[in-house]
Amino acid sequence: EFEEADGILSELRRKAETGDSDLPWGDCLERSWHDGTLRVTRMYSSSSAAVPGVVIQEFPYSAHPSSGVGGTGGLVWRGALALAEFLGQQEFLANAQVIMEIGAGCGLPGLAAAAQLAAQGPGVKQVILTDGPEAVVQNLAANVAANLERLKPVQPSA
Repeated sequence: EFEEADGILSELRRKAETGDSDLPWGDCLERSWHDGTLRVTRMYSSSSAAVPGVVIQEFPYSAHPSSGVGGTGGLVWRGALALAEFLGQQEFLANAQVIMEIGAGCGLPGLAAAAQLAAQGPGVKQVILTDGPEAVVQNLAANVAANLERLKPVQPSA
């Protein structure tokens, strides 16, 4: 399955490198099997050098009924990539004090917004990420914890 996943990622990266796709795919930091579930940890970086990247753990096969994850919230979807990039271009976030992402899944858009707020400097800012299935919420909380230091002074929570 690693070979199949590598082939898919290679094709997506080729598209990104040749300009066929402008979505910011994350760089793979680690892959592992835990309790029969493939876990992939990636670093997603903003197009702005001033905005810190965020680390996201995903379960690529989470939508499969026997995955144990319970739905589609275990991976970063194209819509999340596009939303994260869109939010990175929005000036209205400069005045935001609280941002809530409902149905956050892995939390990329919300954590990307938190990264943008953190790059703006001090101020009381909070990002709240929500979802439904327990396994997804646990992974979301782990993703928040993995990014706490790089997102200071913003306070993300799941």
